[in-house]
Amino acid sequence: MDTLQIAGSLISEIGWYLFEIKDFKSSLKYFKRGNAIYPEDHNMAINLAHLYLYNNEFEKAKEIYQQRRKEIIRAAYSGEDLMRDDYTYLKNKKFDLSPLNRMFDELKITKP
Repeated sequence: MDTLQIAGSLISEIGWYLFEIKDFKSSLKYFKRGNAIYPEDHNMAINLAHLYLYNNEFEKAKEIYQQRRKEIIRAAYSGEDLMRDDYTYLKNKKFDLSPLNRMFDELKITKP
């Protein structure tokens, strides 16, 4: 069993849980740490960008989104696809989408 894989998954799960309960500051801490340990993890990076966005750090979020949006996560699935899936998920969870709407408009990404 790969304990590093488990550790990365656990960091991400805790960070996402905190994001879902809208504890954006605490969630940001987890995703910053996770991204520092696992910089190759696309999900971790996109989630970090989401948290920068929801902590009113638009430019930091934009930088990560721009870096990761065209990267291929798996066959025929890019960072933009992940962003769209997260948009839909957050919409279904009744999140305020205005930060994401602004970012999608800024980056000229089609909303789902």
